[in-house]
Order: sequence, then C-alpha cells, then structure tokens
Amino acid sequence: MKYTCRKGREIFFLGDNPILVNKFEDIDYLIPIAPSLCLGTTKLRLQNNRVLIKSNFNIVDDNMVRKINHLTLRNARETVIVSTKKDLDIVKQFGSHLIVE
Repeated sequence: MKYTCRKGREIFFLGDNPILVNKFEDIDYLIPIAPSLCLGTTKLRLQNNRVLIKSNFNIVDDNMVRKINHLTLRNARETVIVSTKKDLDIVKQFGSHLIVE
C-alpha cells in the first residue's frame, strides 16, 4: 500500500463513484480518499517466497491533482465533495451532468 499526498495548493475532489487512476508513476492504481490524501496499490513483490512490504509516501503536484479531479468529475453520478468556492466553480464548469447547489 502506498500513500500519496498532494504537493501545492490543489486538493482532491471526492465523488460518489470513486475513480481508480491506472499506471501513475510506480503506483498501479490510485484512489483519492480525502482532500489531501490518496491510497495507491502496487504489485505484490516476493523474495524467497515472502511478500516484501514497502509502504511509503508519494507526492503529486497540482497538475496531477487537477487531472485526477477532472476524472472524479466525469465519473461522479450525483455528488462531488469540494472544499472551496473556487472548487465549486470548477464543478460548475466541468461537471455539467451534476446538479450544483
């Protein structure tokens, strides 16, 4: 399991239909779980028939956070959780299938 934190000002959106971002650097799958945190998975690695566990933090920049957020908006069915008014404006712009309140 890898933990991924954001670096910069952008924060992750959270949707009602979570996304799995495939093939992100050395992470096979990445899923946002909080505004500043994602979980990632990697393939199991074996050494002498034992599972090697390598837990660490990865950092994503604002550009990658924006890409992940756009995927979250496209994949959401009804609900996206955002933290700021600026984020709400982005939802209005790119989440046309969502009802914005």
